[in-house]
Amino acid sequence: MTDELLSSQQRRRMTAEREKRQLRRLEILVDVTFALILWRVFALLPKPSDVGYEGELMLFFKEHARDFLPSIVGIVLVIIYWIQNNTMFGNLERTDNKHASIAILQMFALLLYLYMVRIGIEYEGDNVALLGQSITLAAAGWLAVLSWIYATKKRRLISDDLTEPQAWGVYWRLMGEPIAATLTIPVAWTSQGWWDLSWLILIPIGMWTGRMAKRAETTVDKGT
Repeated sequence: MTDELLSSQQRRRMTAEREKRQLRRLEILVDVTFALILWRVFALLPKPSDVGYEGELMLFFKEHARDFLPSIVGIVLVIIYWIQNNTMFGNLERTDNKHASIAILQMFALLLYLYMVRIGIEYEGDNVALLGQSITLAAAGWLAVLSWIYATKKRRLISDDLTEPQAWGVYWRLMGEPIAATLTIPVAWTSQGWWDLSWLILIPIGMWTGRMAKRAETTVDKGT
């Protein structure tokens, strides 16, 4: 009986060590993906050579100021999602196949977002491209929320040092981006300008989710 118990403990310890190694590999994959996305969005910024411009550089920036907006918005949103991802991964102890699969699906959604940004630039703010950007960003955000819910269920993947109120605080901090992205979906049928402006809704939503996170973190336990 003692040997069986010891063997069971060894298996659990080996599983935990393997899942910790998997988390490190997943973190590297996610960081590399975000770095590639940021680089590609930055590379989509218009250049004088792309439009055959041969005049003064300052005049080029003035004449094509609106063409910079989609890429700039994309860079800002990708950075926000990267910060969101860091918030989540910084509180994980390990990962497993299901959690890693959700994280990879999130990266795939962000790569699809990059593809939609490229289409939007080539077709000058096509409504379908704007809709695709909203949907893919919403999907990426909700997948992050889903992965955190899975990680915290029965505390299967989170750090032992993370309290339940703190876990709820992380949950609320992950909610702002997918809510904002979902609300921009109907605006995609208007115009590029209104769609870009609609992302300002992220500011009040972020303030609200931030307050909810602080309220959750100051709660001693769910029963109070």
